[in-house]
Amino acid sequence: RKYLERMTGKSVPIFEGIRGGEGFILVGNLGLIKEDEFSNFKDDGFIIRQKGGNLYLCGKKYRGTIFAVYRLLELLGCKFLAREEEIVPKVRKLKIDVKETRENPAFEWRYFDTTIEGLKCYLDPGIRDEVINGENVPAVLGAPFFWHHPMNGYLPLDKYGKTHPEYYCLIDGKRWPELKRYSGWNEQVLFHPCVSNPEVRKVILDTLLPLMDSHPDARYFTVHAGDSDFWCQCDRCNAMDVDPNNKADRMVQFTNAIAEVVAKHHPEKFVTMLAYVKAYRPPLRDKPKENVLVWFCPIHACQIHSWRAPCNKENLEVLLGWIEKHPSGGMGILTFDYPINYAYIIEPFPTLFAYLENLKLYKRLHIRGLYICGIDSRNHLAHLFSYVAPRMM
Repeated sequence: RKYLERMTGKSVPIFEGIRGGEGFILVGNLGLIKEDEFSNFKDDGFIIRQKGGNLYLCGKKYRGTIFAVYRLLELLGCKFLAREEEIVPKVRKLKIDVKETRENPAFEWRYFDTTIEGLKCYLDPGIRDEVINGENVPAVLGAPFFWHHPMNGYLPLDKYGKTHPEYYCLIDGKRWPELKRYSGWNEQVLFHPCVSNPEVRKVILDTLLPLMDSHPDARYFTVHAGDSDFWCQCDRCNAMDVDPNNKADRMVQFTNAIAEVVAKHHPEKFVTMLAYVKAYRPPLRDKPKENVLVWFCPIHACQIHSWRAPCNKENLEVLLGWIEKHPSGGMGILTFDYPINYAYIIEPFPTLFAYLENLKLYKRLHIRGLYICGIDSRNHLAHLFSYVAPRMM
């Protein structure tokens, strides 16, 4: 309504429920479009249809309906270019005559911090509940702490560091709380748990299961290790590895054990793990369970070239290896991409076209979902990236 009023300068009334007559814009399914028309749609798909003198904006689920509203506004000439830059045309008389539009996302979940409000460029919310123009949009991800590396939310150092140091990684004969190498944020996000300790899994589940209970709309819950290679060196953790330079087997075993319990309480939800640093390569022995999703994290890849370029041959092999290992194939994989220069984020760094090529590849491989790390208003071509990439997702 806000944008239609800005376009026309006139008040637009809102009615609850269905009324007889013509000239209405009906928002939400309301039984107007049969469910079987959405049978091959992902949850965020939508249909815009003119019928009987009225216009229907119907999503398969609630976010799809919001996306249908913004697509209609674009068809009427609105342009959402950035948070601070929107074009809303002025018209003396608004005539709505649009062709039927049926849109189904290429991926089940799409998220990054764009320079456009996420829902206005067809992206899902991430870890935060949002309110967009008065609409409550629940978070899709769940985590008790920084979702990239949330272990301090499950095993808080200020709670267990002194009383249960055995919950944390053993490094050179000392447990993480005893090392005192870091403080503050780094101390909290860098550590790995002692993944072979069954008590650690129990403590994590004591936080994770209530978190799932309290977030019924969230589907993905992160149980990721630290942002480092501080892998636990205790004998039991080392015994979980097939190759000491590949930590994926231990992380798959650890995450599978948690996911097995989760499946009994919340079979509709997923637990996620990172294919990252020394756990980047696919496991040599173990396979993820169906309710475990793996984030493919190619942080050391060449971001200026696509995965099909010769310089990224190894990264493509890693991605294909994880797909082969997962019982759901590509639908068991989420991508965690880094198309920025972390060393100097405002330096020109032309990654957009390579990333768009990767999006085409991800679609062919049936990847479940996408996340882009690091894009914000300071990055090279951030506004263009924010406008173009989501429309291919």
